[in-house]
Amino acid sequence: DRAINQMEGEGGVEALILDLRFNPGGLLSSAVEVADRFLSSGTIVSTVGPDGGGISQFRARADHTYPFFPVVVLVNEGSASASEIVAGALQDYHRALVIGTRSFGKGSVQDLFPLTGETAYLKLTTQYYRLPKGRIIHRKPSARAWGIEPDLEARMTTKQVADALEFRQQIDVLHQDSEPAPADPTPPSAKQILDKAIDPQLEAAVLVLKTRLVARHMALANSTARPPSLQ
Repeated sequence: DRAINQMEGEGGVEALILDLRFNPGGLLSSAVEVADRFLSSGTIVSTVGPDGGGISQFRARADHTYPFFPVVVLVNEGSASASEIVAGALQDYHRALVIGTRSFGKGSVQDLFPLTGETAYLKLTTQYYRLPKGRIIHRKPSARAWGIEPDLEARMTTKQVADALEFRQQIDVLHQDSEPAPADPTPPSAKQILDKAIDPQLEAAVLVLKTRLVARHMALANSTARPPSLQ
């Protein structure tokens, strides 16, 4: 919310990339709240038992929705659980284009059952997360489909992934004035990720959004340039 509000104050949001790569997930409530920012109605996620019967359901509300702008969600094999719920819900409603590689496939709910004397607990999977179109996120044994399949597959080599992560870590470091001056007096900037082609998946996302914005602006220009109907 802070990031969106900041961009709105700096001229508005034309498009957004939500990078959920290597995001292992978090609270279910947080996943629902994030997806709710982009969806005005409908089921975001539901839980089902081993027999396929529904147990609980979480729905979007119109009063929490951002204004419409194109969205791309980046995922990879490190995206799991709550991040898969967000990516899958936006994908099912065609609210976002998902780019990257197939996600991890962690969509189970575990409950703790106390053993005799409550000196230990037994953790059992009792539910699974189901996306709006009925997909089960969790990867079961011998499964051929799981997680979130991207709309546009964009692969990175192991070296590309390592280089991109290392460069992002360099950007995130905040040096104190008392520290010795770095060998390179020019600190790295986030802009160099694209300038130096460090992250092919991010490049694909930017290209897709630029193409969509150009098409959108051309459509608006054509609609305003047409003469009024004589009907």
